[in-house]
Amino acid sequence: PKPSTNTFMQLAKPDPIFPPFSPGAVVKKINEEVNRALATPALQARFAESGIETMGGSPEKFAAYLASEIRKWKFVARDAGIKPD
Repeated sequence: PKPSTNTFMQLAKPDPIFPPFSPGAVVKKINEEVNRALATPALQARFAESGIETMGGSPEKFAAYLASEIRKWKFVARDAGIKPD
């Protein structure tokens, strides 16, 4: 099934990998562990070898980044005539 607009809006909120209303303590713990893993030299090297840039930080930082990317790319999509399915 195709995701609905509501699903997209839920994903555009902070912590998009979590369902809405996920317990804050769970989100915080997973965020801390992901940031810890991203800081390890071995994982940084592995990502760099693949040309992947990592972006650790807080759920709020990610939400701000995601919002800026949506603002930026919606104009590209509009100008190219790209329509959602």
